[in-house]
Amino acid sequence: YQRRVHGVLFCASMSTPLFFVLFFAGLVPHIVALNNGQALLPPMGWSTWNTFACNVSEKLILDMADILVSSGMRDAGYIYVNIDDCWMQCHKQAPDGQSCYSPLDGRDPHTGVFVPDPVKFPRGIKFLADSLHEMGLKFGIYSSSGPRTCSGFMGSWGFEELDAATFASWGVDFLKLDCCNTSKAMKDLAYPRMSRALLRTGAPIVFSCDTDELFANPIKALKSGERPFEWGPAYCNMYRTGPDVKDNWLRAFLNANLNSNWWDDTKISHVSGPGRWNDPDMMVVGMGGQSLVQYRTLMALWAIQASPLIAGNDLRVISKEVLALLTNKGTLSVNQDRLAAPGHRIANGLVQVWSKPLIDGSVAVLLLNVGVTADSASVRWAQIGLPEFASAQVTDVWSGALVGRYNNTFSAHDIAPFDSVFVRIALVEK
Repeated sequence: YQRRVHGVLFCASMSTPLFFVLFFAGLVPHIVALNNGQALLPPMGWSTWNTFACNVSEKLILDMADILVSSGMRDAGYIYVNIDDCWMQCHKQAPDGQSCYSPLDGRDPHTGVFVPDPVKFPRGIKFLADSLHEMGLKFGIYSSSGPRTCSGFMGSWGFEELDAATFASWGVDFLKLDCCNTSKAMKDLAYPRMSRALLRTGAPIVFSCDTDELFANPIKALKSGERPFEWGPAYCNMYRTGPDVKDNWLRAFLNANLNSNWWDDTKISHVSGPGRWNDPDMMVVGMGGQSLVQYRTLMALWAIQASPLIAGNDLRVISKEVLALLTNKGTLSVNQDRLAAPGHRIANGLVQVWSKPLIDGSVAVLLLNVGVTADSASVRWAQIGLPEFASAQVTDVWSGALVGRYNNTFSAHDIAPFDSVFVRIALVEK
């Protein structure tokens, strides 16, 4: 079976479960996707913000890029190196350097072109992008849809065409557009304008849209009416579905679930797909505020939902255990599976079950314990689109080890609090 959807060719074999063949056959006509040829699989990379906030520099970026290469993360797929806020010039900064009091300094007074901080980036942004490209990496940059960024630096409001052309001339591969110091009415204008401006450059730039300032909690979401999953696919390659992530279990777990079911429990996971990914925000794996067990479960949650995998930990002090989580071949193969189908939460409560169909006809399943005591979880074939009572082989995603052969149901017992069981379930041919 083959079908071209929004310019992308999808393939399925006779072993592919029916429910996601129908999905990609186009039976969700209300989804209009940005057709720029970018992010056909979830983008993978590393960003400055979670660990370094405004403390960014050319040296930091190049040092992190060196580690991405030497550690094997680049070869595992982490190719985008993204600067977040605070890269622009600012003469009047707060003493801690985390905010700007004179944002107009960020543009050339004659041309209006962005001016990078000459101390942080003495050789300019194009030099940095070229250096990353020579290392086999791609370069991402940040701006805001409003007149100022979240830290008070110069934003892109009213400069979308100029900024898109500037970013393209610098060799930028990824743009994150934030939503601070703006309104929903301004947002409704700014993101389509930037999206169209990027398209007109002809440059291969992934467009990441972040409007969480308008829906950071259910009251804000209700008041603003902001629902990024309704407009985001038409203009963005990825769009935030939750508030800013934090390195604690409750916040990260909340973001993962909002990526599937919105504040009002609207199911939104089906919206995600090639070139238009639901984004629960950057990963917190390895930042140090949680246990390795919790990080492993969060990594699996991001992977099974086909979420963008943008790491944010300090790579200079990464442990071998965290590196193993981030580069685990089984987990990344689920996230980067060529079917590019989103994952879904199919059971909720103190025990959750998630599933994701894969190109070879198998299904990835995540069973996780949200409670404070050990618990058991199970999944029936009917829940994941497989024939009832069929024989299936179950393989552990993390280790690749065979778990066993099961009929109709797979169960996992004594799952520790915050822990999970991550498996592939594949029908056994008769």
